[in-house]
Amino acid sequence: SRARLAILCGYKFTAGGYAAVMQELREGGLIRQAEDARKGTFELTEAGLARAMDLPPPMTGEKLAEFWAEKLGKAAAKAFDFVRTVDGTVTTREIADATGYKPGGGNFNDAMKELRDNARLVGKRNAWGRGEAGQDFR
Repeated sequence: SRARLAILCGYKFTAGGYAAVMQELREGGLIRQAEDARKGTFELTEAGLARAMDLPPPMTGEKLAEFWAEKLGKAAAKAFDFVRTVDGTVTTREIADATGYKPGGGNFNDAMKELRDNARLVGKRNAWGRGEAGQDFR
């Protein structure tokens, strides 16, 4: 998906820079919209696959988690580190308690928005879990 690809490439998928890169790849004939998929899903063209074979594999697991944790604000990094270690879902209160932030406080709300906007977390209130992109962090 669009979000997962952005994460693996080191971009926030909501950022303009990511959209510009995707446009450049489309115009260069390296990717195309997947024919039988939802909007925002791409596939490599033959030229794109040939070019990708020369690249190192994308980061995954702990290495990818560390990479993204460095890019997050302090509160978001703490919430991210906690939620990615949990199987299933957690409540807002559990995240707040684990990170030392007040649920509903400005820093906490901003952190949750940052994580949600970039597919690191999904859910709201009492059912937070790793987002689609967050699956790559385990």
